[in-house]
Amino acid sequence: MRHFQFNRKSPEGGHAGIRFMRLAGFMVILPGILLLSVFTHAQTEKQGVGEWRHWIQDMKISQRGPFNGINWFCNDGTIQPPEPYSCRDHGGGVQHGDWSSHTKTLRSNGYYIANILAGIDADDFIRRPGFESILKQMILEQFLIEADDGWIFRQARFYRGALQEEDEKRGGRDLLLTLLKEPGWKTDRFPVMREAVKWLPHERQGIPLTEMRQLTLSIAERDEGFHEMRIKIHVRPDPKDAERVRTYASTQGIPEMSAEYAKLAEVIETVYRPQDVESVIDPILQRVTDEALIETLREQKERLSDRFRLEERYAAACDLLVILHKELPRPWTPGLSLSFLDASIILENEVFRLGNALMADLPKMTRKQRLDLLEASINAVFGIGLISKREWNALKGSRNRLDRSPLPLSTYQEVLNYFTLTSEWAARQVEFHFSGTMRVLSEIEPLSHRYIPDRLRGSPLHIYAGILETLIRDMNRMVGIHHDLFGNLVYTGLRGLNPGMARGVLLFPPPGEQKFDRKGIYVLHETTEDLPPVEGIVTAGYGNILSHVQLLARNLGIPNVAIDEDRLAFLKAWEGHHVVLTVSPLGVVSMAEDGPGWDNLFDGQSGQSETLIRSDLQKLDLETQTLLSLKNIRASDSGRIAGPKAANLGELKKRFPEAVTDGLVIPFGVFRQLLDQQIDQG
Repeated sequence: MRHFQFNRKSPEGGHAGIRFMRLAGFMVILPGILLLSVFTHAQTEKQGVGEWRHWIQDMKISQRGPFNGINWFCNDGTIQPPEPYSCRDHGGGVQHGDWSSHTKTLRSNGYYIANILAGIDADDFIRRPGFESILKQMILEQFLIEADDGWIFRQARFYRGALQEEDEKRGGRDLLLTLLKEPGWKTDRFPVMREAVKWLPHERQGIPLTEMRQLTLSIAERDEGFHEMRIKIHVRPDPKDAERVRTYASTQGIPEMSAEYAKLAEVIETVYRPQDVESVIDPILQRVTDEALIETLREQKERLSDRFRLEERYAAACDLLVILHKELPRPWTPGLSLSFLDASIILENEVFRLGNALMADLPKMTRKQRLDLLEASINAVFGIGLISKREWNALKGSRNRLDRSPLPLSTYQEVLNYFTLTSEWAARQVEFHFSGTMRVLSEIEPLSHRYIPDRLRGSPLHIYAGILETLIRDMNRMVGIHHDLFGNLVYTGLRGLNPGMARGVLLFPPPGEQKFDRKGIYVLHETTEDLPPVEGIVTAGYGNILSHVQLLARNLGIPNVAIDEDRLAFLKAWEGHHVVLTVSPLGVVSMAEDGPGWDNLFDGQSGQSETLIRSDLQKLDLETQTLLSLKNIRASDSGRIAGPKAANLGELKKRFPEAVTDGLVIPFGVFRQLLDQQIDQG
């Protein structure tokens, strides 16, 4: 079980969320929702962090970036001037940038930026306390470099000698090989290991998906007319986008930005260029001695050839991702293990390319064909580590339920709704490993928050969500689901993404708007970077279960609806009106004008967020500070020792002991004891 840590310099600790955990038939029940506001960014506001943010911005425009000069770093520990052969009499060494005083200050405060892999002592590095947190910051730094046009190295890329590409690759490879000597990096920490292989320089490079999105964003920020193109590329990319960008540039673009348009078109073409899968599979075939594995890899590689239909090639690439994931934990040499992971990265790129090519053909496919593609996508999502083996098996089991004949419509509907959980599972997986690191780096660089949405949208999960969306729309038609838009029955163009009920003013904020009214129901494009706790959301355009806005809305419990562009004109007529938005658990959407008739449903309040639950503090028992067996707690303990869920479950355990699994209850007093602990200010 993961421990809670509250040490500022341990990025994976911090204010960890309280959650319900089930462990192999044994439950740990938390007393209810507990607001740990005392920990929330307590360190962010400490003296100096505002200035440090300015330092980061200054590094982006500084000719030397995070460095103050260039030196030789010799193997005997000495630092020599940047002259030829300075380390010749000092056991050799490497030349690279020397950190500035600002960089050193940031690193001493737990922000491990400007990482240099050249000359790294990998064995020494992994023995450092908290090295895994540093590794994750190194991964996110590489993401920021691609997502933000070089980030703090933006100008330093042209500072000759600051970074030596070959030395960086050599150091990155040494670090990866050292990690792969430890079996845990191929099992429990597989998601982190794979991200390290994807981002840290060594030899293989992935396709520039992040750069593609970064370029579309930067162009849209300077060219308002490019906004719709940006939405298209972010949400429904395809190989023809390169030509669309060139056409836009020649007909509507800003002449002074011609170089940016041309660069984006070239990057898009790179993203959709076929991957050289043979170059990463063949070396594995030459070194593996397991004949059964060799035969399997050869068969799947053969299915990737142009002789097979697009759907078969897509399925083969997805299957190969599973094989590489499942075979990795075996006692291969570190070099061979790295080859497995390099192949996995290239195959993920190929899955993205092939999957996007298939998206255009989905409307012509049968339900069976789309379900087969969905199953292949499930394999890919597991193969890259976005879902666990248990979740993967659960999804496969649900898919098998659809092979029954005859198949009840209710079963079909239940299974498709279950499949929608995959995107949330994947988000939680990435959050588990990287949310702490994101919180730390976001204190000095807010763009760090882009990492999780970018990781999900640039993965096979994007293809999975698109296929599932078409199946859910088709299912809604079959079961007769229709929506009500201000008294008009609507069968298409609306999709309920997150259930709930809200009342507020319907608002259309301009692009880039940062101020939101808590009482508003906002019509937003899905590329919104952040989201405050508003009453409701209508996602304009291509919103789906994987969109950034939807993931935020689900976390905040905000009802969310996706609306097609052709419905926006009708909705625009209601801008500024007080409306009520409802989304049922089955995705049925209703939007109506607000009025007194709705007051009873909202308990006479102006909105959902005004409800206040008052606790009987005299009843509260904070002296019980040990874990309790579930069978020793009763419904009468609700609000006294623990929350109602735990107390009522204890009552059920008493009455139906065989039907309720054993478990532990964490009383309120334990959390009180936790809150009384002094926060480490280090």
